Amino acid sequence: MCIRVAKEMGYDEEKYNGVGKLLPLIIEEGYNRYDAEREIRKAVGRSFKNVDFGPSFYTFVFTVAREKLITGEDEGTKIAIKWLKGEKLQRNEKQASSLFEILKKTNARYWLNSLICLLNISNIAGLVVLIDDVEVMTERNTESGRFVYTANAVKDTCELFRQIIDDSELLNKFLLILAGKKSLIKDDKRGFKSYEALWMRLQTGLVPSERFNPFSDIVDVDAHLKELEKIDSNDIYSYFLSKFQKYGLKRKYSDNIPSLDGYSKLRAAVIENAMLAEREEA
Repeated sequence: MCIRVAKEMGYDEEKYNGVGKLLPLIIEEGYNRYDAEREIRKAVGRSFKNVDFGPSFYTFVFTVAREKLITGEDEGTKIAIKWLKGEKLQRNEKQASSLFEILKKTNARYWLNSLICLLNISNIAGLVVLIDDVEVMTERNTESGRFVYTANAVKDTCELFRQIIDDSELLNKFLLILAGKKSLIKDDKRGFKSYEALWMRLQTGLVPSERFNPFSDIVDVDAHLKELEKIDSNDIYSYFLSKFQKYGLKRKYSDNIPSLDGYSKLRAAVIENAMLAEREEA
């Protein structure tokens, strides 16, 4: 974000790389401190005025960029990050940062959209959210015998997923992947079928097809693994080698690889490559 502001002021990355303060560079060009700080604040405003942020996220970005560029201190940034995580700010922290809005159900999706915009302007492609063990909605507590989720909690969770699906145009560059056991589909009373508004949007993923489609709304992972078993293991190793090279890794021999005989070819190849990966020395 700081590099974005610096470019707005005419400084390329050779002059300012985003680390530390920008203020000294401006003062060296003849500005007094007051005018230099004012120019930075104005540049921060220009840099983000057309980004689709809510008011609170605009304040968040303004606070972080201004603090870093002018003072180089992290105290304001720490408060802003605390706010971004949904943690409760003390009264003095709210006054110092002007971040008064609290994360809650009614604004969560708009915060999510603003977060994606923030990632995009920070040169991050997008946001992936992975949620595992979703079948907990259908399960009972082993000790009490009661359902872990109440009927209303199941309904609220399904409604949340339904809203995210319907907000696909708003949540651009966002991918949500839910994973769970087949009880999510088979349980009519507590699974996805129990909430018609959600089920109407998902059931197209269960349409029978002669050819496996890994991009459907619902993917049977068991079927997916069977499909992947058809791939030659040499192709898998070649694929990983190319990825290692791309990201500055190498494959290094190790005696500590456990026996992988109990795994499928695909799983064994992934596990082995993960254990052999090592960061290249600079």
